[in-house]
Amino acid sequence: MIKSGVIVSGLILLPNILYFLKRRGKSDDRASHVSVSTSVEISENIGRLGILVIPIFYSLNLNHRFSLYFMILCLLFLSLYYIAWLRYFIGGSHHIDLRRRLFVPLPLAVYPSLFLICSSYLLSSILMLMFSLVFAIAHIWVSQIES
Repeated sequence: MIKSGVIVSGLILLPNILYFLKRRGKSDDRASHVSVSTSVEISENIGRLGILVIPIFYSLNLNHRFSLYFMILCLLFLSLYYIAWLRYFIGGSHHIDLRRRLFVPLPLAVYPSLFLICSSYLLSSILMLMFSLVFAIAHIWVSQIES
């Protein structure tokens, strides 16, 4: 049975799916792809796999002592993540918009990472927290190198 935690994966994937649908068949307008350490890329992909699969097996638990605060943080980080994507889609879909600051550098790496870390509390999953941290460190590292 699929648990309510699948919402976490779906919310993170939604703008990425729209991005790939919009970019399908178009050339990549990035100047060049910078080489990243294989171990960092593997770490990012292991983290990505974990954050997409683990929530399927958990339900959101809003009965913990600080659940309301973590829910507010999740909504804040998710909203900022969506605003950064919206800016990209509305601004002409240039890759430079993906790296533009939105209160923090690399908003499309930082905000989903913070959302996932906070959501691990709502899922009551140490495993999700571990994969979120691996993903966050590697994803921000890769995004910094590529920017």
